[in-house]
Amino acid sequence: MKALCLASIIMLLVSCSTARTAEVESYLDKGYRQQGAEAAEMYIRGIEEEPSPELYYNLAYSYLEEGDFDSAIDTARTASALYPDMIRFDYLILYAYRESGRMYSYEKELERVHSQYPANKDISEMLLKAYSGARRPESIPIARQLLQRDPSNDAAIRALGEFYPFYAAIASEENRTEPEPWDKGPREIYNITKTIEDGRLT
Repeated sequence: MKALCLASIIMLLVSCSTARTAEVESYLDKGYRQQGAEAAEMYIRGIEEEPSPELYYNLAYSYLEEGDFDSAIDTARTASALYPDMIRFDYLILYAYRESGRMYSYEKELERVHSQYPANKDISEMLLKAYSGARRPESIPIARQLLQRDPSNDAAIRALGEFYPFYAAIASEENRTEPEPWDKGPREIYNITKTIEDGRLT
C-alpha cells in the first residue's frame, strides 16, 4: 500500500512538472511569434504565471531589440538574482551597457562578473580589452592566469605588452581584434531556442 501511495505521489509530481514546462514553452512560443512590446507583454504574462529563466531571458532580449537598455538591464538583473549560476544574464547586462555607450558601467560590470567567474576565459579577455591602453595594473594577474591556460592568448600577451618589453616584442604586429561574443549579433550567441533544445540555460 505504501508503495502504491508513493508511486501516486511521484506520478502527480511528474505530471505537475510536465504541465509547468508545457506552460512555459507555450509562452515562449507565443512570444517568439511576436515582436517588440507584444513579445515583451507575452513574456511578462508568462513570468506572472510561471517564472522561468527562459522567459526572463526572452523578456530582457526583447527589450534589447527595442533599444530599451534600462529595462533589459533591470530584467536581466532580476533574473540573475533569481538564477545566480546563469552567466547568460550577465552577458545581457554587459551587452546593454556596451551598446548604450555606458562604458564606465560596462567596465565596472565586467569587473563584477570577473570576480564571480574568474576562470571564465571570455570574461577575462573582455576585461583585458576594456583595460587596453590604460596601463591598468589589475590586468597583469588576469593576463598571467590566461597565459597559464593558453600560452598564445593574444589578449593576455597584448595586456602584458603594456608593462613588459618582452611581451610587447612578441605581441602580434597587426591590430586585429578577436570578436566579442556578441559581435556576430546577440541572436547568434543568445539563441534561446537552441538553449532549450540543448536542455540548459547557462
